[in-house]
Amino acid sequence: KTLPPRYRRKLTPKQSNFFKPPVTTPSQRKTPTGQQPRLNLFELCLPILLPPAKTDSGSDLVMPGTLYPFQNFGVKWLAEHDSALLADAPGTGKTIQAITAFRLLVRQGKAIQCLIICPKSVVSSWRQHLKEWAPELQVATVGGSKDARQFQWAAYTGKVHAIVTNYDLLRNDFESAAKHVFDLVIADEVSNIKNHGSQTSQVVRKVQAKRKWGMTGTPLENRPEDVVAIMSFIKPGLFSHEALTHVDPQEVREKIGLLNLF
Repeated sequence: KTLPPRYRRKLTPKQSNFFKPPVTTPSQRKTPTGQQPRLNLFELCLPILLPPAKTDSGSDLVMPGTLYPFQNFGVKWLAEHDSALLADAPGTGKTIQAITAFRLLVRQGKAIQCLIICPKSVVSSWRQHLKEWAPELQVATVGGSKDARQFQWAAYTGKVHAIVTNYDLLRNDFESAAKHVFDLVIADEVSNIKNHGSQTSQVVRKVQAKRKWGMTGTPLENRPEDVVAIMSFIKPGLFSHEALTHVDPQEVREKIGLLNLF
């Protein structure tokens, strides 16, 4: 029953909100302790709704900004090399150069799908740069529960141009990622794999791809073992398995000097 008009009073917005149940987004809803969160229906349907990723040989690239001459050189150099190490100081636009070079490969019909491996702290930065500098490319991020990630690895293959994940998740999901051969793999802050004996380094080096680019703003230490581990990712087969544990500095200098990877 409703109260007579004389007993009613208008609630303030703050009082009114007090009586409303809180609104939560799917990511905010908690599951009982010990249970894995269920897959989101939208996540299940999205790969089905997406058209296959395609190359685009249409008009010239539309750039959201002007690249510096050294960045233009970096873009051209990356696009012309299947194996490359882009090493420069932080803040010089290495991410933008790599994205633009990948766009160029897509336009030329030389690549369709790229796997981007980076530290967890810069995943959102990569997504933002992809949105700004490659708006026509379809991008997906691997994340969430173990079941969700397994579904994502299978569903997004051939459906998106760029898959972004971090080193830790790739290490945990290697069986799912290893089922695919990518056109390009970009390892950002590639110094994360300099310890050849770590599981992360071993997993990243085993990812199958036609092209492999490494990026780093961290100077390499004067340890030949670190260089060999990184180069074994960028150029598989350059060094033997024994070279990872028994490094000859002279051999390292000679082999790398012949490749023009920098």
